[in-house]
Amino acid sequence: MLSHSKLQYTKNNCYLCICQIKPLHTLKRQHDAPRRIQPVRCRLCHCPGTHCEKANECLHHTANKMLAKNTRESYTVVNPAVITGRQPCSLFMPDRKERYAWGISRIYDNVRAADLRGVRLGVMHCFGSATYYHVKEQLRAITEEEQQDIREAFTERGYDGQSIEFDRYEEHYPALMRMKHYK
Repeated sequence: MLSHSKLQYTKNNCYLCICQIKPLHTLKRQHDAPRRIQPVRCRLCHCPGTHCEKANECLHHTANKMLAKNTRESYTVVNPAVITGRQPCSLFMPDRKERYAWGISRIYDNVRAADLRGVRLGVMHCFGSATYYHVKEQLRAITEEEQQDIREAFTERGYDGQSIEFDRYEEHYPALMRMKHYK
């Protein structure tokens, strides 16, 4: 679980991630927005966690505990009558960040020319061709699960999949990432 001291907050940033908080009138229309995966504006429900045994592991409860840092005029609160302590909670969202990778420009550096086509097709099979090119152009992040699939594609073809390094890495809450799944 992420400690509260590691959560960053500045005047212009959201208090749970690095996304910029902008007034609604400055936001672009949906089709004008860049086609990349970015943290979404945080519109989390704040849960007081009463009667819930998983409250300390939930992102909604973490958001509620951080209300003292909140400078917004209004926020959404979970109805406490709904939180009965019955598990699994329908609102539960894990309070952990995931490590997203960006870019695959260097993953083929140690692949022999004779094997390159087969390895590339194996990696393409992890996503599908359209998503593969979005990943290649860094228009889409690679989840931890997809990173493991890429490593397995290399291992199946006789290469050390664990030595694969992507162009860069970022940590975000999965619930706050706008992901497009093209499968």
